[in-house]
Amino acid sequence: MDGFGVHTYRLINGQGKSTFVKFHWKPLLGVHSLVWDEAQQLAGKNLDFNRRDLWEAIVNTVYPEYELALQLVPEAEAEKAPFDILDATKIWPEDQFPLQRVGKLTLNRNPDNFFSETEEVAFHPGHLVPGQPRALCRGTGSFTSRRPRRGCRLRCDRAAREPSPRSSSGTVQHSRAHGARWGGNFTWTV
Repeated sequence: MDGFGVHTYRLINGQGKSTFVKFHWKPLLGVHSLVWDEAQQLAGKNLDFNRRDLWEAIVNTVYPEYELALQLVPEAEAEKAPFDILDATKIWPEDQFPLQRVGKLTLNRNPDNFFSETEEVAFHPGHLVPGQPRALCRGTGSFTSRRPRRGCRLRCDRAAREPSPRSSSGTVQHSRAHGARWGGNFTWTV
């Protein structure tokens, strides 16, 4: 299955020139799919059949490989695009913005601790490096909806400044990051 990000990011080179980018993962085995009846039968037996297939392929040393490709638009040319390139609902046409293959990813081991190695990573444009322009963060609508699934409770600093007494371990741990949605710091409690 192809993988690609919905969001547009910005790369800035050493000379300070800005380029908008979308990331794509292209499977080296190609794209395969199931017909409706096959998918219904497999999902009826195991809703996680895709994840199980991936897990078993890695266990059997049939390592899935993907090429990393970039679609790049220099900031100076962004206004010339026939649509808003920051719009998460738009797919950039490959004939106008060709994919440039830049690397390869090989999945050669399964996680030892699924939670800490996958769920806690939480790649999301709401987790910004301080100073990142907020205009690139339009897709933060589901930011808080994923926090409870990862065992975190998000609270805005302005709304609650006292530590939460609730924690799965009995202790309260705080992490700070710059949040684009509230225009300031936020704290999440684990």
